Amino acid sequence: MCDGIMRDKQPEIRKYPEDWEIVKIKELSKVITGNTPPTSSLDSYGGTYLWATPTDINGQKILKHTSRKLTEKGISFARKLPPETLLVTCIASIGKNAILKKEGCCNQQINAILPSEKYNTDYLYYWFENNKKLLLALAGQTAVPIINKNTFEKLSVILPTPKEQQKIAAILTTVDENIEETGRIISACEKIKKGLMQELFSNNASQINYSNKWETTKLKDVVICFKNGGTPSTKNKTYWTGNIPWVTGADFDDGKIRNIRRHITEEAVRNSATNVIKKGNLLLVTRTGVGKMAIAPYDIAISQDITGILFNESILPKFAFWYMRYYIEKLKTLNQGTSINGIVRADLEASQFPIMSNDRQKEIVAILDSLTDRIDEEKEKKETLTTLKKSLMQKLLTGEIRVKVQAQ
Repeated sequence: MCDGIMRDKQPEIRKYPEDWEIVKIKELSKVITGNTPPTSSLDSYGGTYLWATPTDINGQKILKHTSRKLTEKGISFARKLPPETLLVTCIASIGKNAILKKEGCCNQQINAILPSEKYNTDYLYYWFENNKKLLLALAGQTAVPIINKNTFEKLSVILPTPKEQQKIAAILTTVDENIEETGRIISACEKIKKGLMQELFSNNASQINYSNKWETTKLKDVVICFKNGGTPSTKNKTYWTGNIPWVTGADFDDGKIRNIRRHITEEAVRNSATNVIKKGNLLLVTRTGVGKMAIAPYDIAISQDITGILFNESILPKFAFWYMRYYIEKLKTLNQGTSINGIVRADLEASQFPIMSNDRQKEIVAILDSLTDRIDEEKEKKETLTTLKKSLMQKLLTGEIRVKVQAQ
């Protein structure tokens, strides 16, 4: 497929240092377009060789796993690639790339740049990462974007000296390693958190020195009231000029309300079905976006997709938040296979709710809040590192910032 439509025009490359050079891919190395063994050849599949398709390349620098693997026979169809080969997707999902660290192969949607002494593979990987827009422009506006092999080989890349390539790649690799490590910490913490929630709320919490069993009641028995929401008339523009935050399910993000897109007036509240839920109460999305929830960070008006739940004094709203997050998937399944899109009020009211002392509720909230804070910190760190990586790629790969290297 990569040998399809011909496009020779490459967008202009930005300015670069005088001692750097522009080199065409075909001058750097041999390019191989992958292939797919016949599906009828069953003994071509199920081996040990990685066989990369665009769906296997998902942001990771090093390709370690593929959904399918090939045998020796299969790889003879697909063309064996040596370690340090750079894979670049050239059809449909343009510009994704990864590095093979062991022998493998790829399908026809990928162009493979073989290793060469003329370039540092890690450097070239980052150059492609930083120039995805250029690749998309090469592919053009077609039903199925494509960069054919001939055009791909004529693609020009900017190359500093070999030592600078190595230094730049090392800096960016260090940032990448920190991003990956942060991701591993997040995954580990989320796994621990999931296990803790299961342990805390499974009604058999013996491993953390709690009572093995606790009593349950119906949710409605610990709730003062359930409040529905609504949408003020969008035809009345003045309703949407106030300072009362108004939210829908789209404003919820991972247990919090992070962005308020719209505000309404007091008149809008009076003349519509919306309700203002006081700060600190539980908000549950019971229609579009069903299952999302958050504690109201301030007094907030809600749409018809949301139910405000006001608990009596025996229940800490944050404890209710954590228990409902654990229990919500079971509650959502009650309406599967019906025409109802959301959680029915009767089911919500009748759902089980644990009876625990105030002290135990506080303990559980402290445990889960602490883990959540750690996860949020790591996510913020990962976001900061990702932003840093983008900035460094732009500056280092264009020579805007030069790295110091020993004289040749």
